[in-house]
Amino acid sequence: MNILISDNWLRDYLKTSATPGDIAKALSLSGPSVEKVSRVGKDSVYSIEITTNRIDAVGVYGIAREASAILPKAKLLPLRFASRQPFVKAADYLKASVDPSLCQRFTAALVRNVKIAPSPEWMQERLSAVGVRPINSVVDISNYIMVELGQPVQHGIQLPA
Repeated sequence: MNILISDNWLRDYLKTSATPGDIAKALSLSGPSVEKVSRVGKDSVYSIEITTNRIDAVGVYGIAREASAILPKAKLLPLRFASRQPFVKAADYLKASVDPSLCQRFTAALVRNVKIAPSPEWMQERLSAVGVRPINSVVDISNYIMVELGQPVQHGIQLPA
């Protein structure tokens, strides 16, 4: 499967002085094969072939983790999560029944006061760079998280025609 990864986005989690070419070469020698590096605006975008046994590398953070392990003096930066409001118990608003033999963990969060509007320009640019069409704030944040954390059901996966 091919994925697209933005160099600007990658560097949110990968501290390195390596150039996009250096990163592409190192990744290709270790497993994820960088097919090409393209310029998209002021960004470089890696087109990466990921084998089915490396689903951990499908996403910005997974590629950052891989690159940090193989590049000299590179450092993996932690994921950052922030909430401006305290979490509420979703169980107070949602009833879910899960078969533990099929799903070992199920989580949900309630988000209130959501306004459907265009996403910030920086988010639209990042999504566009990796082949995801920006739609609106709600859809875009879902897609952004999927691209960042590597959900295999989405994110620039190019299927044969």
